[in-house]
Amino acid sequence: MHSKVTSISLVIISILFSGCLTGPSEPSYYYTLHSSGAARPVEMENVSAIERALFVSDASIAEGYERRQLVERIEKTRIRYLSNHLWASDPARAVANIIAQRLDELSLFSSVRRQNRSPSPRYILETSIQQMEIQLSQEPANGFIQMELRLLDRNTQATILQQSFEQNIPLDNKNRETDFTFGVQNFLVQSCDAFFSEVVTILHEKS
Repeated sequence: MHSKVTSISLVIISILFSGCLTGPSEPSYYYTLHSSGAARPVEMENVSAIERALFVSDASIAEGYERRQLVERIEKTRIRYLSNHLWASDPARAVANIIAQRLDELSLFSSVRRQNRSPSPRYILETSIQQMEIQLSQEPANGFIQMELRLLDRNTQATILQQSFEQNIPLDNKNRETDFTFGVQNFLVQSCDAFFSEVVTILHEKS
């Protein structure tokens, strides 16, 4: 009995001692993307809605950026994943969701869908993220995002408009992950506004 108590005590002491050595684990932080709810840009103020439905498909994320961990570029040819700083949901869905939110706010189409259900929507928006990272390889550190938007006519399979956007995001070293997230969020909203201000002009001219 004495031997059993001694062995249990040693295990407990060992666990406590190892905890003292390793210290408390770093908390995990999860980041979400939400549209700002800003009013329509001036150039869209008097634009009437397109009486067709739009489907926003999940974004295509370039290899290396599709994980939920935020990405840091530490050298020109090396990246690392931040295990304690993560997107709250899959980036492909998160990017598409914020764009769909913004389009709902703009009220440019009769409906904006994230599910491709019947009746089939007339238009399809495809989003491609080529780069989305915190860059420590530069001084000062900054964020960078590069994206392409493409609008398709489902009936004809024709591309109505295709554009690329990119932006450097200034970062405060004390809050760079938070600054990066806000920068990505603002970039997606502003790029959506710029892209669809041209789209509605094109579609109204065709109607």
